[in-house]
Amino acid sequence: QMIRSKAEYIEGLMVGQYFNSVTRDIYGDTVTVVPVKYSMSRLKFTNNVLDCRSRNGVDGGHYSPVCKGCSFSKWGSGKEGRGTDCKEYINFLVIEKDSQQPMVISFKSSSLAAGKTWSTLIIGRKIALSTGQKVHAPAFMTQYTLRTVEKTSGQGVYYIPVVTPSGAADAGLVAEGANLHKSFKGELEGDAAETE
Repeated sequence: QMIRSKAEYIEGLMVGQYFNSVTRDIYGDTVTVVPVKYSMSRLKFTNNVLDCRSRNGVDGGHYSPVCKGCSFSKWGSGKEGRGTDCKEYINFLVIEKDSQQPMVISFKSSSLAAGKTWSTLIIGRKIALSTGQKVHAPAFMTQYTLRTVEKTSGQGVYYIPVVTPSGAADAGLVAEGANLHKSFKGELEGDAAETE
């Protein structure tokens, strides 16, 4: 998205910013969203071509009946013996607060921990019913702010997302989230909102 000669180029996009690869909107270093659903997946590419896919991160593709037993999901199977050859993703169907557009945010590699933290935050939210019983709150009742933080390693500079709850979603976003949750039946894959 930052290379001028590529069709995916987005003018004005800077490293570490959130953007929408479909609408080409640039959100900057932070974006506030309301999650609707999330799921895990795994993808393996060979020569930039999709070679194997697990839509739930558990059931294997054509290399193994389950991802856990596949040699490509093991640490050290990646390029030059680093990481894994088959990449794990956690994907969130969300509604962007300002535009109220639905999109998918996918976390992988160095951002995977942030995605897992976010799913834990969602699971841990509870609400009290009129009976006093506490139940898990629907994900779309809380808005979250994602911001990027610059990190440096021996391989250079990279950016990781940090996810924090930022209050209750307003009634309009809750209604949008409930409708989208009810109508969405597909698998969550894609990269509509990314960090460059």
